[in-house]
Amino acid sequence: MNKACERCGRIIVVPDIPLPQDYTQKCPACGFDNPITDDYSPSAAKPAPNYSQGGMSQHFDNAIDNIFAGGGTAPQAAPVPKQAPRPAQAPRPAAPPTAQQRPAPPKAAPQQSRPAGNLPPQIVDSLRRDFLTELERCKADLRTEMEGRLRMLEDRLKSQAPVMNAPVAGDGPKVKALAFQAQVHERLLENQVLVATQNATVIKNCEATLQRRGFTLNPVTSLEATLEQISKKPYHVIIVDQRMLKYASDSQALLGRIKQISLPIRRCQTIAMITPGITTAESQVFYQWGIDINIHTKDLERLDQILVDILELKEVILNEYIADMYAYT
Repeated sequence: MNKACERCGRIIVVPDIPLPQDYTQKCPACGFDNPITDDYSPSAAKPAPNYSQGGMSQHFDNAIDNIFAGGGTAPQAAPVPKQAPRPAQAPRPAAPPTAQQRPAPPKAAPQQSRPAGNLPPQIVDSLRRDFLTELERCKADLRTEMEGRLRMLEDRLKSQAPVMNAPVAGDGPKVKALAFQAQVHERLLENQVLVATQNATVIKNCEATLQRRGFTLNPVTSLEATLEQISKKPYHVIIVDQRMLKYASDSQALLGRIKQISLPIRRCQTIAMITPGITTAESQVFYQWGIDINIHTKDLERLDQILVDILELKEVILNEYIADMYAYT
């Protein structure tokens, strides 16, 4: 609750709790001890001060002088009009020092971000090496993709060359299709298998199984070597062990590189993933990764038959695709 100071009229905030009868509260402006009581009845209210002529201005002048007198900076205050005598009270300490006199606690300077030029040389060299490595990888991916597109355009131009010189116009689409298919198979490393795994048993089982069908095994044991081989050579079959990708930070890079293989080659390839914890042929799980089929380790004994069936099916699909592509040319 609020109460006006009886000397200067400034509003004082009084605690809204039961108070003793002799409780007083000092005015923060003039330092006057105002008696506070809980009795707010009309009979207990004190009459308002009656100001005579010029009394209001004199009252405010006195209040201002009292404020400066409490701070110790004003000259001698003007005499206050006589009032009714009040009971003597114990002297009170002077008003607390103002905010200017009280020293402010030192503030901690805000932590400034360290400029990039002041980084340790080791960190700068590490960042530079990582950047250059990533830049070279992006360049290699872009170069491979553009080379694949150029080869595809060259294949189409070469396939159209015999038709342009052919004496019979009716054999044009058939000649084109055969030329296109020959170009695809000429670039593909037929019967070459790339196996990416760190498990020697898996390599041994794959080799024993696939050699029966005339496949040649090319094992790699690191993710970096796998990316390099896939980027350079169009293998007929690519087999990746899921355990090698599980904890590798660049596993997404390998899956992304598989998706970037040029379409004519990709239509003739078969990409399989060895999944020890998942049953064979749950293709809906791996289709979005570009994986044709997943194989459980217990099914490695019939891996050759599975791959042969998929390759034959892809060959049929490729022939139908080529026939439809050149049907109306």
